[in-house]
Amino acid sequence: MPALAEEMPRCDSLGTIHDLVAVQKSASVMRESLEQSVGESTVSFFANSDNINELRITPQLSKLLQEVLGHIEEGGDVSLLPNTKLFSIEEAHKMLGMNESSFLKLVEQGAISARTVDGNKLVEASSLHG
Repeated sequence: MPALAEEMPRCDSLGTIHDLVAVQKSASVMRESLEQSVGESTVSFFANSDNINELRITPQLSKLLQEVLGHIEEGGDVSLLPNTKLFSIEEAHKMLGMNESSFLKLVEQGAISARTVDGNKLVEASSLHG
């Protein structure tokens, strides 16, 4: 089922509570549209009656988008990173909300993989989720 852009609140900049509400409502409309199109390979979003934009997505991408949009709808923050993005030990342990010594123990145990590049120990984003 297509979602019309006119149904989704416009949000040009983030910062106020009204902006957050607009983003949450947009996420809700998009998530519901994706849920209604389960099993279909094409979902169409119409910007206006003169300009039809068709977005082709796989069921796997649809599921991922539904999860992300649901999180946004609930007011949560979302960050998307390539799995190959490298982080310093300090950045990585802070992202996980851990102290550095506990994080380093996980690295030593092999639970989190790290490699040394130019004398600096770096962690790939892919090893931080699991």
